[in-house]
Amino acid sequence: MGYGSIRRGEGRAVQGAIRRVEGFLLTSPFDPPSRRAFSAGSQDSFSHVVLRITDADGGVGYGEAVPFPGAMATLAALSTRLIGADPFERDRIPHRLRQTLTSGFAVAAISIALDDLIGRRLGVPISALYGGRWRDRVQPYAASYGSDVTRSTADAWVEEAESVAADTSTSSVRACASATWSSPIW
Repeated sequence: MGYGSIRRGEGRAVQGAIRRVEGFLLTSPFDPPSRRAFSAGSQDSFSHVVLRITDADGGVGYGEAVPFPGAMATLAALSTRLIGADPFERDRIPHRLRQTLTSGFAVAAISIALDDLIGRRLGVPISALYGGRWRDRVQPYAASYGSDVTRSTADAWVEEAESVAADTSTSSVRACASATWSSPIW
């Protein structure tokens, strides 16, 4: 086994082996529309790199990473090493990939996609792969993806926190409602 390589079933065919790995760019405009200030500048949408792993039986798993510089090229290069691998080796695969000194974001996307694939194949939530749930309830919180450049940062954060605190019976997630998916990048 070479440095960072992934064993492919010790010379035997792996049932349900990984057959395809695809990457997509998912772009979601901010809702409500606004320009937001980030450390890298201002923008009016948020992008994610979405990874889809498909096994020989047609099962799929999805992972996600931030679009760091070179994200697609890194994931495309790493994904070629996954073809033929046993997705049930979900602990060893990311470990071997980390030895290549590649981006932790890229390896995390692969790890998440493998967990999702295995959870779906077994018909269990991902938490079951890690020993089961630890909590029956979680405390909601608000996070901000940058500041609305048309308003004071402090005012925007206070308004968001107050709106979350005002309704403790439900949780609202504005994710991908009007997102656009790219064609597979590789």
